[in-house]
Amino acid sequence: MDFYINKKRKKALLTTVPMPEISIINQVPGRIIRPNELDSIEDCLIVANNESFLGGRSQPAIGLHFLKENVPSVDILEFPKWDDYEEALKNNYDVVGISFYTTHFYAAKKMAKMAKEAGIKEVWAGNFGALTPGVSDYFDRAFIGCAENDLKIALENEAIKEVKHPVITTPFSAVLRSGEKAGYIFTSRGCKFKCEFCCSPIFFQGSDTISLSEIERVLDIYRDMGINYINVGDETFLQNHGHAKKVINLMHKRDMKWFCTSRADLILGNVEELKEKGFNSVYMGIESMNDDNLLDQNKGQYTEKIIAVLDELKHYGISTSGTYILGLDKDTKESIKNDLERLNKLLINILIFIIFTPYPELPLYPKWKKDGKIIHDNWKEYDGLHMVFKHPFLSPEEAKETLNYAVCNVYSPYNYNKRRVLRRLDQLKREKESLKVQTREVLTIKN
Repeated sequence: MDFYINKKRKKALLTTVPMPEISIINQVPGRIIRPNELDSIEDCLIVANNESFLGGRSQPAIGLHFLKENVPSVDILEFPKWDDYEEALKNNYDVVGISFYTTHFYAAKKMAKMAKEAGIKEVWAGNFGALTPGVSDYFDRAFIGCAENDLKIALENEAIKEVKHPVITTPFSAVLRSGEKAGYIFTSRGCKFKCEFCCSPIFFQGSDTISLSEIERVLDIYRDMGINYINVGDETFLQNHGHAKKVINLMHKRDMKWFCTSRADLILGNVEELKEKGFNSVYMGIESMNDDNLLDQNKGQYTEKIIAVLDELKHYGISTSGTYILGLDKDTKESIKNDLERLNKLLINILIFIIFTPYPELPLYPKWKKDGKIIHDNWKEYDGLHMVFKHPFLSPEEAKETLNYAVCNVYSPYNYNKRRVLRRLDQLKREKESLKVQTREVLTIKN
């Protein structure tokens, strides 16, 4: 302990990459997406596949809020403009920590260079992007997983006794009236399941649990703020069943409704009881309607169970959203189309499609790299919208066409936000076709 006391504290800035570098697939605080102002078909396709926009909520930089709550001496800069970041570097920081994903690696690299040029002694990497190959060439240190304790020691010279939970609120217009906000609660971070396509088990190395006393404290703050809707932000809520049940009782005691991300096998057979305790909406990884794909990816559940839980959720009036992966090994153009037809018959309010991406932190990446299966390491395209590996049945162009088809043809008719974007997309297509016709007519006259 004497070592901690005698060591000089460091002044640190923790930041995300600037907002202009974040794709409109992410709706972040400060960014408002208006469908009628979209000016390209590509942007419409991205927004029509944007869970945050379709669900009516922005996505704060959760990790930074946890770090600030537990390491109070840090300054945080959430989704700044480039000028804001450049100005912040003038504040004589000893350390700049940059939170980013693999797809933002080049922006983070530029930020690291700017920090060094401004005289910053150390530049640190955090979030999933810290696992990207090449990070050590530009960053002095990388923090993996829940880094509150490591940062507390590195910056304030003492360890954390108990992780504190920050107060985080966000609009949730798909559920709440305009102007109302939901409060975030995390009961645990990380995921104990080992799905092959998911980076969370590698990044978090297990899961840590937030104490009930901290959760209760934050719930009371939300109640005093007039917030009665809770976004349970866990990667997989209900995976720690006993702890989750106690949290549910705490929310129910305060008459709060809640949304969560979970799995079909954790919800099936429990929907009625959960609804009685305030369960209102759920986000699930559906991933595939092909059992062979689900088996390959170690998902641990099959289409029969997925369909059963969707029927149960529908029966009890629970709003459902989820993800679906295109381009898994067993997928062909024909099989995907057949699977999408099955999917379209199910009541899913929001369905987000992604192309399977072998992120560099996944165990399969080095093997595929060695075998020549990886097409390129342009990290910008490791975003779930591009195929970056050699698929046995689909070319990158076919994968993109399949993604666009799925986005435009598989959706709930009740999702007003998506209908607005698709109307704009159709308008742009008509304008594009009209321009082609006018161009052909002009060329015909000239000839």
